[in-house]
Amino acid sequence: MGLAGCAGTGSRTETNPTPVVTGAPVAGQTKPEALYIYDFSLDLSKLPAAGDRAVLVQYRNDLRRAVSAKLLDFLNREKIPAFSYGKDLPLPAGNFWLLDGHFTRVDADSHALGLYEGKNSGRSVADAVVQVADLNRQPPMRILIFETSGAAAAEDISEQNSQAALDREASRMAREITAFFVDYYHKQGWL
Repeated sequence: MGLAGCAGTGSRTETNPTPVVTGAPVAGQTKPEALYIYDFSLDLSKLPAAGDRAVLVQYRNDLRRAVSAKLLDFLNREKIPAFSYGKDLPLPAGNFWLLDGHFTRVDADSHALGLYEGKNSGRSVADAVVQVADLNRQPPMRILIFETSGAAAAEDISEQNSQAALDREASRMAREITAFFVDYYHKQGWL
């Protein structure tokens, strides 16, 4: 379910050639039994190139895991059953949705990335494109695509460690994605 794109300038954005779905409810759509979630992908070329490669790889891996963990937590709190799923596993059969995404931007002044690199400055900004496929259709069919806003998290950056800053970035993105699903489920009458 990957999307092709082209590199931008400045904050290294990716242009998504696929139209963004607003999430309007679909008549007759069946409520999924659960959402399965892949760790979002993050191409190292989307990160500022100035950093040490090992640090960038660690940051990428930690950010992917943090977003998945926060997303699982927030969705399940809202009574939307969600489970982590490995990309190397066969797709589950049944009335399930698969949530996948990829980061399209991590700003050069990301606070968490700055702390990983030993700096104490920046703000939390990361964007992602989120895709949802209905696994109850054969072949699985992409039914939703939406983007996170990339709004910076307001934060006091003094005396934070890299994990706290990373958790803040992951939480902002996971809250935004969860809010999309809560709204969608309400519109469908499922919550």
